[in-house]
Amino acid sequence: MADGPESAGVRHINEHGRKHHQGFFECRWTEGKGRVLHATRDFKQGEVMMVEGPLHIVQEDPKSPAFQRLQKLCKEFESDFDYEPLWYWCALKSLTADHLKGVKSGGWPAASAETLQNLLLLHNEATEPSSA
Repeated sequence: MADGPESAGVRHINEHGRKHHQGFFECRWTEGKGRVLHATRDFKQGEVMMVEGPLHIVQEDPKSPAFQRLQKLCKEFESDFDYEPLWYWCALKSLTADHLKGVKSGGWPAASAETLQNLLLLHNEATEPSSA
C-alpha cells in the first residue's frame, strides 16, 4: 500500500505538487506516520520551497441572511451547538454547488470540488498516537 488508503489522498497531493510546484516534493505513505512529504531535489539553506495561497478564507457575514439565521440558531439552541457560529459557517462555506442545490438560505459562492477535497484531506480521525 505505497500510496496508503485512498482516503489518505497521497495521489491527489502528488498531482497537486506536479501541477503547482513543478514536482519539487512527493508525498509518501508510511505505516507508522501516515502521509510524509519529501523533497525531490536539494534546496539551498533559506531557499523558499513552495508558496501556497490560503485554501479557504471565511469570515463572519452579518449582512447574509443565512449567517444571521445560523447565529440565531446557535443562540436559541446553545446546548446543541458546541462551537461559535463561525465554525459552522466555515463548514457551510465549504459546500459545493451540488451540495447547495435546493437550499432555502444560500446566497454565497459554492466551493469548488477540488477545494472541498483539499479541505477534507486536512481532517484526520486519529485513533491512536503516532509511534514516532
